[in-house]
Amino acid sequence: ILGNEIGKTMLYSVILPTYNERENLPIIFYLLNQTFTEHDLNYQVVIVEDNSPDGTVEVAEALQKSFKKDRIKILRRKGKLGLGSAYLDGLKQADGDRIIIMDADLSHHPK
Repeated sequence: ILGNEIGKTMLYSVILPTYNERENLPIIFYLLNQTFTEHDLNYQVVIVEDNSPDGTVEVAEALQKSFKKDRIKILRRKGKLGLGSAYLDGLKQADGDRIIIMDADLSHHPK
């Protein structure tokens, strides 16, 4: 549906679980923003943060301040609770008509 009228009115939610992704998070967000913008699609990113000791949440908050508040949601969890539960918790926070699950470690390219 990329690039047609239905795709433009639809909201895509990308769920990004993070743990020690301070360096990767700006890169993956840049690539996501570039891809969705290139196709004129509406999107949000749900960052599920597992209390990373490297300051990932601060990077997420900085990104959130740089973009529209509703573009990035941050779900802070109390510990490293695992990838599966991160996706489930992210699904509960997602507003999208379509859900995309990705890893923040750049193993999934946004295109």
